[in-house]
Amino acid sequence: MDNKSAEVLEHLRMQLQDFELIHFTVYKSWTPRSIYTVVLKSMKVAEEKIKELCGLIPSEAKIFNVAVWISTEFSCLSRDDYVCSLAVEIGNTLINTFKEEGPQRHHYALIPKGIAVPVVFDIVGQKRCQYTM
Repeated sequence: MDNKSAEVLEHLRMQLQDFELIHFTVYKSWTPRSIYTVVLKSMKVAEEKIKELCGLIPSEAKIFNVAVWISTEFSCLSRDDYVCSLAVEIGNTLINTFKEEGPQRHHYALIPKGIAVPVVFDIVGQKRCQYTM
């Protein structure tokens, strides 16, 4: 249906003129591992080292403090190694934030016209909804 997507969307817009069909973006919570990975990458740490360090974070840890309590190895590393310690400090500021999974090609919200919905414009100027499901 990829080559017919534009036609389908146009047909829906014609049939449902009281509604707006707006692309929506999926957001996902950061995990400590995903935060740590991004922070370490931004600090130019080697990919192999990032995998090793992230492997020390217990999967059940939802915050870095819990990771430190559960994993003695991660606790020692995050205390003794400056880069790891700094990455944890920076990472703690990102807990409870969200990352954009990106727009899915065929994810649209059908919204009655006149309803207030938070809308952003992507880099090509296309409207996108930004609210939780």
